[in-house]
Amino acid sequence: MSYKLTAEQKEFKSTLRRFFNTEVDSEYLRTRIENKQGADPKLSEKLQELGIVTSFALDKDGGFDLGVRELSLVAYESGHAALPEPLVESALFGSYLLSQLLGLEELSKVGVKKEILEELLSGNARICYLDHAHASALKVNAGKVSGSFDFVKGATGAKLALLVDPSDAKSLYIIDLEANSKELSISKLDALDLTQSYFQVTLNDVPAQKLESDALGLLKNIHITLLASEIAGAAQKAVEMTIEYVKTRKQFDREIGSFQAVQHKLADMYLYTSAMEALTEFAAWSADHSPSQLELASKSAFAFAIEKGAQIIETAIQLHGGTGFTWEFDLHLFLRRVKMLEAIFGSDASIYDDIINAASA
Repeated sequence: MSYKLTAEQKEFKSTLRRFFNTEVDSEYLRTRIENKQGADPKLSEKLQELGIVTSFALDKDGGFDLGVRELSLVAYESGHAALPEPLVESALFGSYLLSQLLGLEELSKVGVKKEILEELLSGNARICYLDHAHASALKVNAGKVSGSFDFVKGATGAKLALLVDPSDAKSLYIIDLEANSKELSISKLDALDLTQSYFQVTLNDVPAQKLESDALGLLKNIHITLLASEIAGAAQKAVEMTIEYVKTRKQFDREIGSFQAVQHKLADMYLYTSAMEALTEFAAWSADHSPSQLELASKSAFAFAIEKGAQIIETAIQLHGGTGFTWEFDLHLFLRRVKMLEAIFGSDASIYDDIINAASA
């Protein structure tokens, strides 16, 4: 079975590209940053109307419309557009995780309210993911969770929070944020990435429902696959912007794209970006069709994206000359975004040992 995009997947990707090109252009991003605007209700409503989050939930026939391959396309196009909304997280930790990995019946058994599930699956409500790797004073005891979690996306207005047990990757704690609002606090963090909002969520003995599932073992690898896809999308945007620039910028009465030194740098950028995209495509395909290959594929894609993503954008800035080095130039928004992902998720060098171990398994 080929891991290349099907005709339907290509159309899905084209639809996302057209939507983001229309709704999330440079002027929109700059206005949102200058106004220090958090969530945009109008954009959120349009995303909901597009039906992306809903598409990863159970359909009317009891099957699934979309899988990780399509999730990776959402992540790729989100990175390509520097989308401010936590769309990828809403789809992954919301409709995909809840309905496809865990199952709605299992969630009901541990006390998750039906009306909340319906809102999450329809995209009417948010869900946030608490990463124990960025937690301090974390304590899980007697069905209650305490601790402070950094770099949380979509925390404001979220109805549920999810926390994978730090001592058992097959156990998940589900926290009703609405019902326990007095035992928690949410504060906005200053961040290098100007296009997205990051929060600190602090819990104080908040009740949590525990759910065990073997499927949770896939979650981390799916997550890093989507992070790699997002970086690949941002890198591709940098390549496209640079190609357009070197076609028109002239020195000595010649387009700078005709200079061999520029061509060599562009060739390297294109090579790295193509390799990044191919690795993320295969990792996403593995999640849907060959889970035994997912660990190696996802970690390889993620490690390569972390290693080359910022490098590609930095080269793009260099090729834009004096214009590229100004902070007001859009390439810096993409560089900040990728550098933020690198700082949050890519600081653990043990991933290379994990890749070797996965390859040897």
